[in-house]
Amino acid sequence: MVSFSHLSRLALAFPVLVAAIPHDLARFPSLRIHNHCLDAPVCSAPILPEIAPAYSFAIAPGTSYNQPLTPEYLNGLGATIQCSRAGYEGVTGIEWTREPALGKLSINLSNVKGKVFSDHGQSMYMHGYDVWGSCGDAICGAGDYDCKDIYEVHDDARGMRTCSADTWVDWHLCAGDPDSREEPPLLPLDGQSQQPEPEEPEPVEPAPEEPEPEEPEEPEQPEQPEQPEEPEEPEEPEEQEEPEEPEQPEEPEEPEEPEEPEEPEDPEEPEEPEEPESEESAPEELEAEEPVPVETQPEENDAEQDEAEGEQQE
Repeated sequence: MVSFSHLSRLALAFPVLVAAIPHDLARFPSLRIHNHCLDAPVCSAPILPEIAPAYSFAIAPGTSYNQPLTPEYLNGLGATIQCSRAGYEGVTGIEWTREPALGKLSINLSNVKGKVFSDHGQSMYMHGYDVWGSCGDAICGAGDYDCKDIYEVHDDARGMRTCSADTWVDWHLCAGDPDSREEPPLLPLDGQSQQPEPEEPEPVEPAPEEPEPEEPEEPEQPEQPEQPEEPEEPEEPEEQEEPEEPEQPEEPEEPEEPEEPEEPEDPEEPEEPEEPESEESAPEELEAEEPVPVETQPEENDAEQDEAEGEQQE
């Protein structure tokens, strides 16, 4: 049997145990309690526990309370969940006890009517409460045994006691953030797994070296898309330069005309009027059709004229 005096002794020993906890362990569990009073239209005034009354609090029906379980709170800190009806009072008390040396946290649920923190009740134990993310939920409904795998009964004929007929209590115990559901990391296992892993990749390193030369071959293929530079074919406008070539044949026709400047020799003979007539007839024929034989005729006349001039000079 866990007596009331025993709980008070734990409360006195708590400050000594807390002093042994290093300040680095800043992660402490928190307790969330929600009170459901069934068939209880009237709720009684808070009943303060005899242990640490300054830290006690009452939870009204239908409300929740979040309590961080830091070392500043003494062992034996408790809460009363009370409901009454028709002159009958049903009280449920909750008390938690920290045992840092064992890494253990116990929460006692007392469900004896009319008493606070009775020797008879149900308790939930949480080990490793200083591990971040370790959480536990508990619900004790009216008249059910859903909590039997979580709670332990102290000196109650080794039987499971139910909650009071008019009270339904549930709470959420979590190390650290009460809303956190993350599982604690397995650092030792991860550390061992990381050590062999670097050893294995060492022999594997020569193998990946082979695919590395293959990768540069692949970038050579993308060089093919450089072929789209073929649109440089607009060099075809050079063909347009070809029409300039037909202009060249027109130029040889023009040098035939400079042969006519030889005719300025004619002005030396102003006496011969017939020559301009032949010249006039020649351009008329050129303007008409410009045949090739016409161009030869003036050349013959010029030769005859040259001969005649030579005879005259003689």
